[in-house]
Amino acid sequence: MSPALRREMFNASRAGTFDEVDVAEAVAAHRVEELPDLAPKKAGRKTTKKATKKAGRKARAVDPDELDELDGVEAKVWATNDNQRWVPIGPSVVRRGQASGRPRVIGRIRDLAVSSDGLRAYAASGMGGVWYTGDAGHSWAPIGGWTPLSPFAGGNFNPRSVGCLLVDFDPGGNPANDFVVVGTGEPPPFPTSAGQGFFGGLGVLANRGPATVPIDQNPWEARPDAEVRRFEGIGFYRMARRPGRVAGSLAAGTVDDLLAATSGGLFRGTRVAGPTYTWTRVTSVDALAGVVAGQAVSDVLWHSSGRILIAVHGSVPPGPVLPGGVAFSADNGATWTWLNGCSPLPAPGSQVQGRSSLADVPGTNTVYVLTPLPPPAVANPPTDTPAVFQIPNVTAGTPAATAVGNVPAALWGGQAWYDQAIVADRVAGVDRLYLGGNFFQDAAGDFLGGVWCFDVAAGPALAAVNGISTTAAPAPPLPIAGAGADAAGLVGNNIHPDIHTIRLAGAAGARHVWVGCDGGVFVSRQNGRAHTFASRCNGLAAVQPTFLSQHPTSSHFVACGFQDAGMQVRSGDTVWEKVALGDGGGTVFHPTRPQHIVSQAFGHGWRKVPDANFTMPTRTNAPLDTENGIALFYSGAAAVATGATTARIAVGTSRVWLTADVGGAATNTWRVIPFATVAPGLAAADPRDNAGNDLQPNFGVPSLVAGDVAGGIGPLGGVVTMRWVTNQHLLVLYANGVVRYVENAGRWTATVVLQTGTQPATSAAAGTTILTDILPVPEGGGMDFYLTTTGDAGNPAVDTCYLFTGGAFVPTGLRNVLPVPPGSPVGAARPIEPAYSVAVDTTAPGTVYVGTVTGVWTRAHPTPPATPWNRFDNGLPQAAVQDLSIWTDPAGAAGSPRLMRAAVQARGVWEVNLAAAEPSRTYVRVHARDDRRIFPTPMANPRRGAGAAEENTFESPDVVVRPRASAGIAPTWRFGAAGRIAQGTTQLYQLWTFQTAFRWIHPSVVADGQWTDTFGDLVELERATRGLPAAPTNPPGQRFIDQALWTAVVGGTRVDPATGLVSGNAAHPLAVYRPAWHTPARTLTGVLRPIVPATEVDLVETVQPRSVVGGIWQVHSEPSTVDILLHHRDMRAVAENGAFAILLHRSGASSDTLLNSPGGDLAAFGQDLAAGNPHATPAGWTLVNAPDGTPLHRLPTTLDARMPRAVSVDVDLTGVPRNHFVLFLAIVASTGDRCAEAPHALPASPTVRQVSRRWPYAALRLVQVTPRPGP
Repeated sequence: MSPALRREMFNASRAGTFDEVDVAEAVAAHRVEELPDLAPKKAGRKTTKKATKKAGRKARAVDPDELDELDGVEAKVWATNDNQRWVPIGPSVVRRGQASGRPRVIGRIRDLAVSSDGLRAYAASGMGGVWYTGDAGHSWAPIGGWTPLSPFAGGNFNPRSVGCLLVDFDPGGNPANDFVVVGTGEPPPFPTSAGQGFFGGLGVLANRGPATVPIDQNPWEARPDAEVRRFEGIGFYRMARRPGRVAGSLAAGTVDDLLAATSGGLFRGTRVAGPTYTWTRVTSVDALAGVVAGQAVSDVLWHSSGRILIAVHGSVPPGPVLPGGVAFSADNGATWTWLNGCSPLPAPGSQVQGRSSLADVPGTNTVYVLTPLPPPAVANPPTDTPAVFQIPNVTAGTPAATAVGNVPAALWGGQAWYDQAIVADRVAGVDRLYLGGNFFQDAAGDFLGGVWCFDVAAGPALAAVNGISTTAAPAPPLPIAGAGADAAGLVGNNIHPDIHTIRLAGAAGARHVWVGCDGGVFVSRQNGRAHTFASRCNGLAAVQPTFLSQHPTSSHFVACGFQDAGMQVRSGDTVWEKVALGDGGGTVFHPTRPQHIVSQAFGHGWRKVPDANFTMPTRTNAPLDTENGIALFYSGAAAVATGATTARIAVGTSRVWLTADVGGAATNTWRVIPFATVAPGLAAADPRDNAGNDLQPNFGVPSLVAGDVAGGIGPLGGVVTMRWVTNQHLLVLYANGVVRYVENAGRWTATVVLQTGTQPATSAAAGTTILTDILPVPEGGGMDFYLTTTGDAGNPAVDTCYLFTGGAFVPTGLRNVLPVPPGSPVGAARPIEPAYSVAVDTTAPGTVYVGTVTGVWTRAHPTPPATPWNRFDNGLPQAAVQDLSIWTDPAGAAGSPRLMRAAVQARGVWEVNLAAAEPSRTYVRVHARDDRRIFPTPMANPRRGAGAAEENTFESPDVVVRPRASAGIAPTWRFGAAGRIAQGTTQLYQLWTFQTAFRWIHPSVVADGQWTDTFGDLVELERATRGLPAAPTNPPGQRFIDQALWTAVVGGTRVDPATGLVSGNAAHPLAVYRPAWHTPARTLTGVLRPIVPATEVDLVETVQPRSVVGGIWQVHSEPSTVDILLHHRDMRAVAENGAFAILLHRSGASSDTLLNSPGGDLAAFGQDLAAGNPHATPAGWTLVNAPDGTPLHRLPTTLDARMPRAVSVDVDLTGVPRNHFVLFLAIVASTGDRCAEAPHALPASPTVRQVSRRWPYAALRLVQVTPRPGP
C-alpha cells in the first residue's frame, strides 16, 4: 500500500467511507517472505549467561554483553546527569474525557492481560509500550522504554508500538514470576505525516518478571538479529500458546510453543534453540484456496483440544479478491481447512470480509466468531455489517459455523478494521458474549463506548442480560432485572469510544470486566453491568500527542492535540484536561490574546476554546464539502502577532485559510490566500457565499501546470503544516511540496519551492517519501528553512532532514545516523531514521533539534553539511517525537528557563531546560499553573485574559483539607423529610459526602460532588434494591437521594478494617469520608493491601470543601486530614520513605494577619529538619509530628516526575474558635533534594506568603473553621 493510500485509510475511516479495498492492499503490501534459518553472525559468538538459565529464573536486566551481541541495542537513554535532562509533564491522566460522565481518560490501549483475581494487569499501548498495575488499575508504571532497540532496515517502526500481549501470570501473585510476551507493531501499519497512523514493530519481546526489572534497565530477553529482521515493520493482532506447554520452558515435552497472528501472516515461535524464541512463518496456510503468501491473519485460537483456528484477513470487490474467514487445523498446523459457514465455503464466495476475531467459551468446545459481512445489495449499504457466528463443536470432524441473530447493527459504523473485540463466558449453563465496537450516542448526545453484553439464547440469537444490559429501569422485585441500558445489550456508559480489547477476571457470574480502548482502561467489578464501568487510567501516561503549542508568557501552560483524545491543556503538573472533544490535531495559542486557543478536530474541522464568536473555515452548512476529504486528518496551524492585540492565524486544507479577527467581540471571518505566481499577486478572499456554499473550490489551491486543479483537488495534496517567517511571509508544507506565500500591499504571491518526485529532497517514486515538518531559520534573509521527511528505505540518497539554503536543498545526513546493524554485508545501507519535527534554538550558539522515530537528534546551527548529529536523549524514552517547540521567557528575566517541549508518541509531552543544568528538585506549588521554574512565582492565570484577577498565594492545590474518617456518628441529613438531592443540585458538599460512602457499594462512583447520568442510574438501582419508594414528582422515579437513602448509605455502610471490604458489622468503622482513592481489595494471600497514596488527580477531583469564599476553604471544627502533594522533577525516583513533608499551622481571627506572619526563619527551619538537624519551631507556629514522633511525614511509595504523590497528615481542628482562620504551611523535601535551593531574592523581613513564592519547597492553604451542623 502506498504511503498516500495509508494516509487516506485513516481519513476515510473517520469520515465513514472506509472500505476493505484499502485493507486488501495493506495485506498485500505487508506480505513477508519466509526467512531461512540464519547461522550465527560470526564464528565464536559468545554464549550468554542467560542461555544457561532454566525456566522459572528470576527477573533480571539483560547483561550488557548480550546487548552488544544481540538485538542491535544502542547506548541507554536513561538520565545519567542533570545537564539537559528530559522530564515528563504529562498527561499522566486526562480529566473530563469524551464519554458519558466525562471520565478520566488517556490514550489508545490495544490489548490487556489481567490476572484471575483482577489485581494485576498488563496494558499494551498502541505507541507507548507496555505498562503494569499491581493495584487493580488504580495506578500504572511503564515497563522499560529507556534502552533503545535498533532496527535493521529502519523506517516507521518502533518497539514502543504494541499490538498484543500474552501473559502467564504467577498463581502466587508475584509479578517477578509472570512470563510476558509482547507482539510489537500495530496492525495494519501505515505511516503518516502527523501521527494518526500505526507504526510497525521490531518483533517479539519476552521475559519473566519484566515489571520488576528497574525502569532504567532493559526488561526483555536479548534476541538474535534474525528474529528482529523477520518481524520488522509487521503488526501483531494476537498470540496463542499451545495447550499443555509451559510459558518460557526449554524442557522437552513442555517447551514453549506459540502462534502469532500478524499483518504478515501466521508465525510460530518455539524456544528449543535457547532462551529466546525462534520464529518461522507457517507457510502451510498458503495452501488454503485463494490465500496469498503472507496474507494477514487477524486472530488465532489454540483450543484446549489441540485444534487451531485462525481468522484470515480478506477483502471483496471492488478491490483485489482475497478470501477471508475462519480456517482450522487438526494436525498441529501442518494442514488447514476452511471452516464451513464462516469462510469461502460453501461456494460461491466469501461470506466474511476484512478483520475477524475469535473467542472460545471456557470449559466447552464452543467458539464464536465476530466478523464484518460484505455489504448487502441495497441502496446506501452500511460500510460494515456486523455478524457473529457460533461454532458449536470445534472438535468435530468437519466443524461448521451457524449465524447468530440479533447482532447490534450499530456495533461498528465503518470501523471494523479498527474497533473490534469479543470475549466469551459461561454463566449458569448459558453462553455469554461481550462485544467491542465503535461508539453509541445516547439521547442526551453523550458518546458511550461500544461495549455490549449478551447471553446466547435459542436460535441461536443474542439477548440482553437481565440486570446487566436490559433497557428497563431498575425496579423491584429482587433480583433486579432492569439495568437502564441505553440500548438492548449496551453497557458502554462511562467508557471512551473505540474498543480494542475486553478481558474477564474473577469467577463466572461475578466477573470484573476490563476494557481497553482509545481512551485507556475501564473496569466494571459488577459483571460489566451498564453504568458500572470506572476509569482505570491514572498514571497510564500512554497518550499520543500530535501538534503542541506553548503559551507565549507562561512557562507552565501548554496546549496540545491528541489522537482521539481531543485538544487538551496542562491544568496541573502532570494532570491535563480535555477542553475540546473528538480528535485533536493542529493547535495554536492566539499570540496576543492567549486565553484563546484554536485547534483542529480533524480534516477541515477547526474550533476555538472558549468557543464564543468563532466559526470554522470552509463550508459552514451541511453536508460537508469535498474540502474536508481533501484535508489531511491532522495538520498544523500557525499564528503570528500583527500588533499589540491582533494576530493572524492560518490553517490548511488543500489551500490556506487565514483569519485576523479571532478573539474579538464579533464572530471571526476567514479568507483564502490565493495561489498567484505572478506579481503583483491577488488579495485573499472568501470563496463562500453568505450561505456558506463554496463557489470557488479551486481558488487558492496550488497548481503546477494549467488545468491540474479540479474540484478543489490539486497536485500538492493537503496541507501538512505551516510556519510564519514574518506576519506577511508564510511557508506551507503540503503533502507533495512546499509553497512560499508573500504578501505585499495586501496582495499575495506564491512560489512553489518543492514538488515531490522531481527534486533531491524526495524519492523519484512518487508518494514514497512523506514530508513531515518545515521550519524557517533566520539565515538567508528569511528564505532558508529546514525540511524533515520519512526518507526512502530503498534509496539512501534521500535524506530525512534537509536545509534549504542558497536556493537548494542540502542534505544534513540525518538519514544515516543509525549504525549499520551487526553482521550486515559489507556496503549495507544504514537503517533509515524517519524524522517528524524540527526546532531551532537561536540563542548563541545556535542549535537545531530534530524529532525522529527513535527520539531527538541535535547539532550546531548554522553548520557545514558534514557536521555530525548527536543524540539528545538524556532521560527521554525511545519513541517517536511528533512535534518540538521551544519556549523562551518574553520578559527575559535572569535565571528564566528556556524550555524545549517534545510531543512523544505515545508517552505524552516531555520538556528539557536548554538554559541550564537542573538538579533533582522536590517541590510544592503556589497554584495549579506554577511550575516552580520562575521566581517569584508569577500569579497570573494563563487561562484568563489580560487584567483578570491573579491567583491567590494561600490556595495551593498541593495542600488540601478534608474531614477525617471516623468510627463515630455519621454526618446527618440536612434537608428535612421532604428534601432531595438530585440532578442539578447545588448541594455539592452533601453530594460528595454521600458519594464517599456510596462508592464502597458501587466502586465505579467517583466521589467528586458531581451528579452525572451514570451516578443517577446507580442511585436508581440502589433505591430499587433496598425497596425504597419512588417519588411522583421532583424528580419522578428513583433518581434522587432522600433521607432514607442517606441514612442507609452514609449511616450504614461500614468497612471491615481487617479485610478492607464492606461489612454489615455495626462495630466496624463507617465508610463515609474514607479517602476516595482507597479501594476495597486484598492480595491473593488474603492480606489487606497497603493504602495507595493519593495522586494529583485524586486531590483535584475527590477532595471537596464545604464551600469556598474568596479562595478560602470553609471547613468544620473537627478531626481532619491534610493531604500534601509532593512533586519531583526527575525520572530517577526517590525511594520509598525517601520523600517527606513537614506541616506547620497557626490560627487567628484575621486572615491578613496570618498571611503576613514573619517568614524569615522558615527556610532555615525546613533545611535543618530535612537534613535531620534540630531547629526550634518558628514562633507562632505549631509543628505537627508524624506518628513516629519525628517532624517528617514520609511518603510510603516512590516519587518521580511522572506521578506526584501525597502524604496524609492528621490534624485536630476541634478547638479552633468559630469563624477563625487556620493557615497551613507545608514544606517538602527528599533524600535527593533536602531543600537545597535557597529562597530567591527574599526581602529583609519576609512574610510567609513571600517565602512561599520565592522558595519551591513551601506552599500555603488558608481555611476558615465553622462548627459542623447538628441534627
